[in-house]
Amino acid sequence: MAKRKKGETTPALPLFNDLQEGTVRGIVAIGFFVLAIFLTLATFDKAGILGIKAYDTLTHFLGVGYVLLPILLTGLSITILRSPSEQVGASRWVGSALFLVAGLGLIESVMTGRGGALGTLISSPLISLVDLYAAILILTS
Repeated sequence: MAKRKKGETTPALPLFNDLQEGTVRGIVAIGFFVLAIFLTLATFDKAGILGIKAYDTLTHFLGVGYVLLPILLTGLSITILRSPSEQVGASRWVGSALFLVAGLGLIESVMTGRGGALGTLISSPLISLVDLYAAILILTS
C-alpha cells in the first residue's frame, strides 16, 4: 500500500473517487431535493409503503414540524447548487440544524402536543427555565 503525502486527505466515499468535486456536489444536491419531494409526497400518501412508514416515524419525532424537513432539504439543495466551487461550511449545517430545532421547539411551545417528541424535548426544559414568553422569544431569535 502506498503512503500518502503529508496533507493529502482520504476521499469520504471510494465510489466518488473518479468524479470531480462539482459532480459529487450535484449528486448530493439532487439527492436532497429528491428526498424533499419524497417527503412531500409522503405527506399526501402518494409515496407508497415506504412513504407511509417514513411519514409515521418522522411525524412521531417532529409532529407538525415535519413540514420543516422538506423545506430544510430544499434549502440545502439550493445552497449546494449555488456555490459549486465552494464547500458548504459547517456554519450552514449548524444553521440548518438550529432552524429545525428552534422550529420544533417553537411549534411545541405555541401548540402544545404538536411539536412531536423532539419539540417536547426542546421546549419543556426551556419553558420550565424561563417561562413560555421568554422561551418563544429565545426560539424565534
